[in-house]
Amino acid sequence: MAAEGEDQSSLLGENGGEGLSQREDVSIEKRNLINLTKLSVKSLIEAAMKRPQALTDSNTQLRQLLIALEHCLKHRLKVKRNLLGGQRRSFWSFLEYFEHHSNSTQEFIETMNSTRSVAGVKTPGGRVRVWVRMSLMHKKLSDHFRLLSENKTLLNDWYESDSLMCTDECTVLISGLLMSLNVIDYSISLNGEEFDKPTGVFDLSLFLKDGNYLEKTAEDGELENDTEDDKSLQLAQLLDQKAYVEELNKKMGGQLERLQSRLQKITEENESMKEQLSNMIGSVEVLTQERDQLVEDKGTLTKAMEKKLETAEVDQKTELNTYIESRAGLNDLYTASQKNLEVEIKLRQQLEGEVDILKRHNEEKETALQLLEKSVHEKQDTIVTLRKQLEEMKSANMKIKTQLKISKETHQSDSVTLRNLEGKVSQVSNENKQLEGKLQETRSSLRDSEKTCREVGAKLQEVQLARNNAESDLSIEKQWRISLQAELKKEKDRVVELTSECKNFRNLKQEHSQLQEKYACLQESVQEQEIALVEMGKQLSLSQQKIIDMKETTLDSIWEDEKDVLECRNCKATFSVARRKHHCRNCGQVYCSSCSDNTMQLASSAKPVRVCDNCYQILLQRASK
Repeated sequence: MAAEGEDQSSLLGENGGEGLSQREDVSIEKRNLINLTKLSVKSLIEAAMKRPQALTDSNTQLRQLLIALEHCLKHRLKVKRNLLGGQRRSFWSFLEYFEHHSNSTQEFIETMNSTRSVAGVKTPGGRVRVWVRMSLMHKKLSDHFRLLSENKTLLNDWYESDSLMCTDECTVLISGLLMSLNVIDYSISLNGEEFDKPTGVFDLSLFLKDGNYLEKTAEDGELENDTEDDKSLQLAQLLDQKAYVEELNKKMGGQLERLQSRLQKITEENESMKEQLSNMIGSVEVLTQERDQLVEDKGTLTKAMEKKLETAEVDQKTELNTYIESRAGLNDLYTASQKNLEVEIKLRQQLEGEVDILKRHNEEKETALQLLEKSVHEKQDTIVTLRKQLEEMKSANMKIKTQLKISKETHQSDSVTLRNLEGKVSQVSNENKQLEGKLQETRSSLRDSEKTCREVGAKLQEVQLARNNAESDLSIEKQWRISLQAELKKEKDRVVELTSECKNFRNLKQEHSQLQEKYACLQESVQEQEIALVEMGKQLSLSQQKIIDMKETTLDSIWEDEKDVLECRNCKATFSVARRKHHCRNCGQVYCSSCSDNTMQLASSAKPVRVCDNCYQILLQRASK
């Protein structure tokens, strides 16, 4: 209550500071906006606690809250420079840019699509008002505001550095206040024609009229005559409000601790990144020095290579001239030697033909000799047989001599046969002598042919030696010329290698930058995949909740008035300042804290709410079925 008075005094006292600087004016604006949102949130929660029904857009506290939120979201947007002058950017364009260029959730995209689908809205300010109302009805305004405040790079691009959206303390406070609005149910009509109107003015008269929570106005004078039970009810309401505010303060303290730990981590990461940047800068400097050294070495090498190439070209020209002069005489010798070779080749071919003919004759002679030897062997065999016959004849003659006495006629016939046989033997001996003479003649002719072949072979060897000498001289000249060309190629290859090394160094730099870009893209894709997995889990949990919600919609709950109830519906204990009243969010009846300490998630609430013991058992049985 004292804090509320301080907020009102700050609102009234800080509006006048004409001689303050621009920073002080901006800080005053931020404090005024935060105080306005606090007052509007508190008044809206009080109005929702008095009436259990859903709040409509006709509620004045809800309208004042929407006006305060619109002023907070538009606070110190950057000016868009044009040719005609400066113009402030709209918060709707910031939302569209955030949707396409940041890691926005599926719920955020769905609210953006639903706001675009509302007919009759033409201005960006009207679309912002529709977006805020849609987020309130879906109870996602605090999540969307926290998602927008986490992306500091986009906020710095669209807002000034001293704006409300860029200060962490203000964003944490506003997100905590908006989180407390998720307890309230809303029923807002989305008529497009009303949203294009200009922004409304915040009315402070509503808060100045009520004053302090413990003060009483003239209109509330009738309450002085109420009974002690009404006073106890008011005290219980005040205690509930106090407990609720304490819970909110605890949540805000936990969020502040988380943000501080996160800031420490971010600062540590920034220091590590700075160290890495310094290391990278040092490595880049070393690489630049190495590159400069390589460039210098390349310059020196190119100069040395150019000098070597010049000297090599001069030497090559002189050697070519000498080679051409020497080649002129060598060409003459070469032509003469080629002609001699052609003549010698022809002679050799002729001699080879004659040698072939002689070889054929020798082969024929050898065959003839073999035939003669065979015939001689046959005749010798016949002579041997004839000698055997002669011996037999001698033995027969001996017998015949013995038998001469017997018959003379037989002796005469035998003598005649012997004479004939002796003539035949003499003829055979003569033929053998003739054959031996022919053999000697053929052997002498073979010796003569072998001598001629040897002379021809010696001439051919001399010709081949001369040809080999000429070919060796030509091969030496060719090898010398090839060696010069190879040296030139090596020097050219060295120049090409140096140029390719420079190109590879440049390509390595490009590849390094490309790898860094790929690493950043991979990190972004990993984050997107994690977000997609979380969204899939949420969708699965929502699909399971829909089945439970369909069953829970069949229950008809009537919200019971606290004033009419004096004791617990379950344990029949009377209510007092110590024992407070609690509504069951399922059946609507009033119970004490011990009989309603269970929580369950219902169709009308996004989070688990208080439920009595009977409803808790019924809902558990339904969930188990």
